[in-house]
Amino acid sequence: MWNPETIHNETFVQVLHVYDHWICITNYNSWLYPENPLGIWSVYDSLQNPAKYLPYLKPLIHKFTNKKNVDVLYPVVYKQRGYSDCGLLALGYAHAICKEINPTTIVFNQVKMRAHFNECLSQNKLFDMFPCNFQLDNSQNAVRYDLAKF
Repeated sequence: MWNPETIHNETFVQVLHVYDHWICITNYNSWLYPENPLGIWSVYDSLQNPAKYLPYLKPLIHKFTNKKNVDVLYPVVYKQRGYSDCGLLALGYAHAICKEINPTTIVFNQVKMRAHFNECLSQNKLFDMFPCNFQLDNSQNAVRYDLAKF
């Protein structure tokens, strides 16, 4: 059962609506920190706009971590085209994390994502990966932000 008092000790992957956009947030980063996979929070944002969305996430992350100063990684992920698929991309990042696939290695086929999602829902196949290809790992390009500055 989810408990906000102990979330900092548990694996957490969540798709959130932040202001006008869907993002994925997690404290699970086994590909970045295998020795301490729950040690840092990451935000997967298909618009790559931390200045706009971190101020909205700040109170939520503080509540989850019970800490005043929290570092958050903003990994470089597939950047969406247009303005209507952020929810699908956030679901794709969350699904990848749950399957232990590093989201920074994924290039989604954005044109096919909506049809794939509708097919998954209609056929009750919710564990099929979104159409994508894999690329070189961009994990090292993640930018670390101190939430105290937002």
